[in-house]
Amino acid sequence: MATQVLTVDLNSEKELNPFWKMGGNTCHAALWLRPDLKKHLTVVRKELGFRYVRCHGILNDDMGVVSADGKTFNFDRVNEAIAGLLDMGLKPFVELSSMPAALARGEKSICHYKFRSEPPKDWNRWYELIKALTEALLRRFGSEEVRTWYFEVWNEPD
Repeated sequence: MATQVLTVDLNSEKELNPFWKMGGNTCHAALWLRPDLKKHLTVVRKELGFRYVRCHGILNDDMGVVSADGKTFNFDRVNEAIAGLLDMGLKPFVELSSMPAALARGEKSICHYKFRSEPPKDWNRWYELIKALTEALLRRFGSEEVRTWYFEVWNEPD
């Protein structure tokens, strides 16, 4: 194996690319509601310059997004979690993940917070959920704010 040498010029005026300032990831969305995590996120925003925070399970059952019978949606906890981030000067990197139990094709889940990676049993109902979530976020936070966020669809079904 060839030896590689890294040389660092400590007198250089060239600035490092602080890629870590983009942000970080927390475990799952319900944690965003905890006062202790809010304190930690405030520190990382201040000391590391984080701008965005991402998590798993924004649609998880512990966020109360879909009623047990699958007929109604409620985004109160999602709005509360995101408002908390914004109050700290952070922005959400919204990962549309964890299939609510009432919409899931099966009952498999992983992790202690019952993250479901099953596809929906009814794709139209999934569409209605995502549309309703988008509309709720726009109503609560406004299109100018929401446009500054990142969104992704969780794509790791294993």
